[in-house]
Amino acid sequence: MYTESIAFNNKIPVVVNIWHIDKYPLHCHEDVIEIILVLRGTVQVKSSFEFFTLNAGDYIVVNREDSHKIWKHGEADNLVAIFHINLKSYRTSFPHIDYVIFACESFDLAKYKGHTEQLRRMLLQLYNSLIQHRNKSSSAVQEITDRLMEMLVKEYSLERHYNRSGDIRSDKLEIYYKIVGYIYEHYHRKNILQYIAGQEFYSTSYISHLFKEVGAASFQDILGYIRVYRAERLLLETDDSIARIAEKCGFSDSKYFNRTFYKWFQMLPSDYRKMYQKEIVKSIKVIRQWMMRSRQLFSF
Repeated sequence: MYTESIAFNNKIPVVVNIWHIDKYPLHCHEDVIEIILVLRGTVQVKSSFEFFTLNAGDYIVVNREDSHKIWKHGEADNLVAIFHINLKSYRTSFPHIDYVIFACESFDLAKYKGHTEQLRRMLLQLYNSLIQHRNKSSSAVQEITDRLMEMLVKEYSLERHYNRSGDIRSDKLEIYYKIVGYIYEHYHRKNILQYIAGQEFYSTSYISHLFKEVGAASFQDILGYIRVYRAERLLLETDDSIARIAEKCGFSDSKYFNRTFYKWFQMLPSDYRKMYQKEIVKSIKVIRQWMMRSRQLFSF
């Protein structure tokens, strides 16, 4: 997968660029979340295993390392603001931020919470401040970004998406993220639940119950998600066999890998590779040429 690097000003953790979208090829970012806000027209987005049609005023958050692409919808013109936020700047404020899976779209959880307009206004305020200060440091930019990140971390994580009505105790949330951290670091282990239980002196039943209570999703569901999330990158960036990728990602065999991958992507791993790996090969050159043209039109 082509990893696009983002150049941040040392004094602020966010940048914005404005694009007329034709096609922005498949790529990802490390230690960065991307927020796509449509200012005019309609675009389509693939983010990991999800597909969205975004109209003017819609926004979505793309998680770090998630593959994503954007392309125009229909013949009408569009204008899109793309924010990139540096997660490294928030590790002190939110020690578990590397393990947060954000789930924020204008038409889903934000709508359920009644936050759609609030978040849209916050993004537009951030957009205006960044444009005014030409992506440079300002107290207004920092303050808005801090408020936005606090809201996303506290209210728009994957567990909040699944557990919409329950209150989550802070002590249990801390344990939950500690265990999620183990999954990210040791997803390749075959008996990972037993391994974590032994390391933290919890019973396996306690861990399983905790995941259901905090996130309304099972330990196995989250483990499966993280494993296929890692497997997707291997499918796109390497020529490893399906059996080898299954082994590297902790699946007991290729059949189990196929089943779990299909659950999330609605495609077999081999078919996913055939469809998207050829796009990755072209992405470096295409993105560089496309961004060079676009920045000449929309540089600050």
